[in-house]
Amino acid sequence: MQNSGWQGVWVDGFRNKYRVGLPESSDPVALSKDQNAIIEAVKSKNGGLRGCWDVYVWKSNKNMFIESKRLKKDAIQDSQRGWLQAALDLGFPLDSFMLVEWELSAE
Repeated sequence: MQNSGWQGVWVDGFRNKYRVGLPESSDPVALSKDQNAIIEAVKSKNGGLRGCWDVYVWKSNKNMFIESKRLKKDAIQDSQRGWLQAALDLGFPLDSFMLVEWELSAE
């Protein structure tokens, strides 16, 4: 996403922080006023940050939430469905959400 001009953060829902690197190697970052307002609107509708998708990115007026799941090992949780529904209820288009499945290579 960065290579295509997007900015973004990993949403650390356990610590209620936003990051651009691993917790052990980078400090949390603050969102801009505009990006924070977007997250806060969905949080308010959803009843909290619980279920927020893994990555939040933005470019111009486009916002996306991205969830990463390990193929055949992980699945969307009810709380993540709740976040999706809260955002859709607020008018986010469905193409503001991306699910990425990954697997470890045998190499």
